[in-house]
Amino acid sequence: MRPLLLLSAFTLVSLGAAAAVWSAAPAPQVAALAQVEPGQWQVKPFLGEGPARSLCISNAASFIQIEHGEASCSRFVVEDRPGVATVSYSCPGAGSGRTTIRVETTRLLDIQSQGIVNNAPFEVRYEARRTGPCGAAAR
Repeated sequence: MRPLLLLSAFTLVSLGAAAAVWSAAPAPQVAALAQVEPGQWQVKPFLGEGPARSLCISNAASFIQIEHGEASCSRFVVEDRPGVATVSYSCPGAGSGRTTIRVETTRLLDIQSQGIVNNAPFEVRYEARRTGPCGAAAR
């Protein structure tokens, strides 16, 4: 028989601290993105409105917070099935977002993201296409 567990205010504060440490742990793995090839990627607005940008990606999970760049964010995987991942994330002091990535092929992604960045809302859709290894000229 297990003893009855009584939670004091101190215990609850300790649990809160443990939760804060847990959220700062490495981002969860997203199986749908595991097949995506690292390298040089061209990312452009889905309907072609606006300039394309070239990114060197070592891990496809970088696309999850495409509007928040290298900000330190905690992530929660909402959906992870073959070919589709949805991740909600929060970046203290920088905003938050929710991104859905459809893996069309290992070299072609459809990225939809919305949230808050720099105290303003955003909603974007990008096509990301691998162009070669990092450092290679975009084709």
